[in-house]
Amino acid sequence: MLRIVGDANIPYLHDAFGALGQVDTLPAREITRERVRDVDLLLVRSTIRVDRALLEGSRSRDFWLLFGTFFICGLSTNGLIGTHLIAACFDAGIPEVKAAGLLAMMGIFDLIGTTLSGWLSDRYNNRYLLAWYYGLLLIGVCAGHRATSRSPTAR
Repeated sequence: MLRIVGDANIPYLHDAFGALGQVDTLPAREITRERVRDVDLLLVRSTIRVDRALLEGSRSRDFWLLFGTFFICGLSTNGLIGTHLIAACFDAGIPEVKAAGLLAMMGIFDLIGTTLSGWLSDRYNNRYLLAWYYGLLLIGVCAGHRATSRSPTAR
């Protein structure tokens, strides 16, 4: 069973997470490094400053590995693709409407992939799945870079 600590202002916290383990709620001002050091899951609202000072000494190395990889993945997806894909397609000669359709298709495949990933994570070790996902991502990025970096005369 997990030890879960959450902000007391989050509604239905016990109902949503009670089946996973022991749920303790604290007022936001009382969520300190000492209080969350031995928890498995910390649920906070945007009013709580979550930083190194709060999470320092957390016993979960897996949390930090997942945090780092998801941060980089989210930053690249939301910061680069969502912002610049349509403009980059337009620069490459793809009309704006078609480029928007490609972005929508990416969203649909994201939904399918996320659902499939959840199904797989119930059946296989999550560490191996993440290694496989990031390996495929690396191969895709390398293939995309190679395909777009060839000189026009080589095509």
